[in-house]
Amino acid sequence: MMNVGHVAFFFGLLTVGLTVTRSDVVPGIAERDPESSKILHLRTCVGHSLDIYWGYPQNTKETFNSITWYFRGNGSEFEQLLATWSPSRGFNASDERVSHLGNGSISIANLTISDDGYVNVEYRLEEDSVNAREIQHAVIHVRVPPKLRDDQLTLRLDTNPYTTSDGVHPGTMRCGYFMDRGTPPVYPTLQGPNGLSIQLQDHVEHECIYPLPIDRDNKGNYTCTLPDDPFCKTPEMSATIEVE
Repeated sequence: MMNVGHVAFFFGLLTVGLTVTRSDVVPGIAERDPESSKILHLRTCVGHSLDIYWGYPQNTKETFNSITWYFRGNGSEFEQLLATWSPSRGFNASDERVSHLGNGSISIANLTISDDGYVNVEYRLEEDSVNAREIQHAVIHVRVPPKLRDDQLTLRLDTNPYTTSDGVHPGTMRCGYFMDRGTPPVYPTLQGPNGLSIQLQDHVEHECIYPLPIDRDNKGNYTCTLPDDPFCKTPEMSATIEVE
């Protein structure tokens, strides 16, 4: 597996790191709070793997009693046990997708949309006979790529008048054809003649709707663009039609 993002945290003598890992070569992003250097969000794609790494300096005064990983899904009020480690019992996971990678690192394989949520890592250590506890939090965003009919983006002109708060438009451009707009839902952009940016008005069933401007010549090329997603490794797609 390829490491594509790493951020470390420092709690005195304790150093904690979170690493985003994937089975393919895709850039990863870990957004950070510039003041605290704590990871706020980890973004990855459904089907990929996520590693949570910890490490600490070798210090004779420092002994770990236990390490525990918890998970709480978005919308849930309850944490569930993900895995535990202790010197006497070793590593134990409550989910078969969770494995121990050595040196305290765990991997959550084959991520699903249900893994979108919060991971808490709890460290209990003994230093100079004083029991202490450190907790680190991370938010996991599992993205799902959109699905298009025939894996192609389409654009069509609908000449039926379309009414908005601005008035009656001479027609609409409709960009699709989405079988599923993914998670979070994607919104293509539409560019008209002379670089005119046309705002999305609505999305109905499988298409996004862009009203044509009122009281102007709407002849020319229109291009609908769906940007690439570096997390799910989906390429940029576009579709162009000409209005004569």
